[in-house]
Amino acid sequence: MAAATNKSGENGLLGSLERKLEEEPQRIAEARKKGKKVVGYFGPYVPEELILAAGMHPVHLAFGGELEPALAGEAFLKPYSCAYARACLGYRTLSTNPYYNAVDAVCVAYTCDSMRRVQEYWAKYFGVPSFPLGVPQTHDRLRTKPQAVEYFKNELKLLRRRLGEFSGNEIKDKEIYQAIALCNQIREKLWAFYEYPLDGRSPIQWREVLQISHAGFLMDRTDYLRELEKIGRDLERRSLEDIPYDKRARLMICGSIIGIGDNKVPDIVTQAGGNIVADSVCTGAMFSRKSFSRALSL
Repeated sequence: MAAATNKSGENGLLGSLERKLEEEPQRIAEARKKGKKVVGYFGPYVPEELILAAGMHPVHLAFGGELEPALAGEAFLKPYSCAYARACLGYRTLSTNPYYNAVDAVCVAYTCDSMRRVQEYWAKYFGVPSFPLGVPQTHDRLRTKPQAVEYFKNELKLLRRRLGEFSGNEIKDKEIYQAIALCNQIREKLWAFYEYPLDGRSPIQWREVLQISHAGFLMDRTDYLRELEKIGRDLERRSLEDIPYDKRARLMICGSIIGIGDNKVPDIVTQAGGNIVADSVCTGAMFSRKSFSRALSL
C-alpha cells in the first residue's frame, strides 16, 4: 500500500490524525461486514455529498507516485495515458491497496478520455458497479454557459438516482442538506489551514496541509471533522509562539493531481531550497474551495 502520509511524529501536529488513518482500513472492513457499502470515486468533481446522503461511505481513490500500479494499468490503457489513470486500474489489479480492494462501487468523472475508459473497465474487467458523471467543458472560462449548467444538473440527477438504487435508500433532500453542511464545514476548515503557509511565520507547512487533505479522502467524514477541529485548536495555540521567519524562496505549485503518497515534486522543491506555500491542484487547495449549497438538491 502506498503511504498515505509522511510521518510527522507521534507527538507532532498530525499525530492523532495519522493514528486514526492507520486504523481506517480495519474500520472500513468492519463497517462492510455490518452491511455498509463503500463507494470509491475518482476526481474531485464527483460530489461525495450524494454518497453520504445515500448512507454509504465515500473514498476518494487518489493514490499515486508508485511505479508498479502505473505499469499494471498498461494492461488496460496505452502507455501514453497518464500515470494516474493507469494507476486507477493498476491498484485494483495488484490488490495491494486496501482502499481499492474495499469498494463496492465506483463513481468516475469524465474529465478526459482515459478516465472514461477507467469507468468502463472497472465494470467490464473487475465486475464492480461503475457510475459515470459527465463534466461540462467549455473554452470560455470567464462565464458559465447555460447549457453547460443544465447538462451538469442532469448528470447529477442521474447520479443521484443511480446511487439511491445501488444503496437501496432513496436519497432525500434532507439527507443531502445534512451531507452538504458536513462537507462544507470540512472544506472551510481545510481552507483556513491552507491560509497559514502564506505567512512567513506559519506554524504549519503546505506539505502538512496537503497531508491533512489527503487523509480526509479516506476517513469517515465525521471523525475527520473532529480531527480537523483538534488540529485547528493546536494551530491557533502555535500561531501565538515566536516562529522564525522562513527565508526560503516561496513557490506556488499548479497542475491537476498530486496523488496520496506522491512526494516526488515537493521533495525536489525542498531539496532545491524552495518552499511551496500555495497550490492550484485538484487534490489540494482546489478541493477545499468547492463548497456546495443547494446545487445538489435537484
